[in-house]
Amino acid sequence: MKKWMTALLIVVMVMISPQKSFAHSGLEKSEPAADSTVTDNMVKFKLTFNTEIEDLSRIRVTDDKGVEVSLMQMGTKANELVGESETPMPNGTYNVYWKIIGEDSHVVQGSYKFTVKAEETVEQQPPAAEEKKAEKTVKSDERAENKNTGLVLSPFFYAFLALAALAVLLGLILGKRRKK
Repeated sequence: MKKWMTALLIVVMVMISPQKSFAHSGLEKSEPAADSTVTDNMVKFKLTFNTEIEDLSRIRVTDDKGVEVSLMQMGTKANELVGESETPMPNGTYNVYWKIIGEDSHVVQGSYKFTVKAEETVEQQPPAAEEKKAEKTVKSDERAENKNTGLVLSPFFYAFLALAALAVLLGLILGKRRKK
């Protein structure tokens, strides 16, 4: 009986110990870096994560007034999410919002700020034109997010399921021993 209890304790300890498969994806590096200042108003974004990411992952950039900046050539490659400003960005502070689907199928999101301080100043487009672009971009992002309707189960669900199966197996083994 002591051997079974020891074996059960070891199995439980192994299952609840931290494992790489239970860790979520996270941002390792960003270009432009958080709280940095760039001197080129045509900004290229490159976010590097600690795991591979899915194609539905996105970057959204807004100025300090909340107006969305149009991005082009947004895409993923292994563990990188890249994009580039469609037009020159006026001097100012910008927010970068990223939302990814990691290799563990979990949605992870975050944000950071950076500043554009280019020598060539760019006039900001009239607010009405920017708002229409922002609405269009938000709607296309919503459509992309709605496509991901797959069932995502937590790693803890699988751990619980394994523990339940182990408990049933242990009960069967102990039940047969008692009958003998």
